[in-house]
Amino acid sequence: MGLVIALAHCATMQLIFLSFSAPIARLFVSDPAVAAEYARIVPITTSILWVAGPTTVIASYFQAIGSASRAAILGLTRPFMFSIPLTLCLALRIGVIGIWIAGPVGEVLLLLLTFAVLSHARGALGLKRGLFTAPAGPHQRYRKNAAGCLPCGANRVYAADLCKLIEPRSLSWWGRKGMMPYL
Repeated sequence: MGLVIALAHCATMQLIFLSFSAPIARLFVSDPAVAAEYARIVPITTSILWVAGPTTVIASYFQAIGSASRAAILGLTRPFMFSIPLTLCLALRIGVIGIWIAGPVGEVLLLLLTFAVLSHARGALGLKRGLFTAPAGPHQRYRKNAAGCLPCGANRVYAADLCKLIEPRSLSWWGRKGMMPYL
């Protein structure tokens, strides 16, 4: 659902920027030449804005499930490996227009990288489509009976298993140091 909301939000913002670029520019500058230049540049810079939301949600998802390497790849690649080098290289090659197309080109490259990371996660983590289906854990070993109820004692075992999952070894180190992290 988060992907759909992010996609809808970014697509809506892109439509707003494209439809009202001149009025938006006039909110901030009074010079008509600057407002006209803004209105000319906005369609270029926001052409792939709808991609930014879902790729950010996917990076946040990997961070939330504890896959820091995948989250870092998706979160840090855009600014450091795509945006800055593309802005410099395209500006030298194409000129000023290269500065403006660097953002959309970087978003497309990040989208391709996201598909590669999702493909890898699907195989490495056993996640359906690389997302949103947790691997089999202790709560999945109990099957509901015909009445739709868990077997007796299943909830107690589930709570004990959940405590083991929530309390990693690192918390004992934090506890010894008297510095419990905010959870």
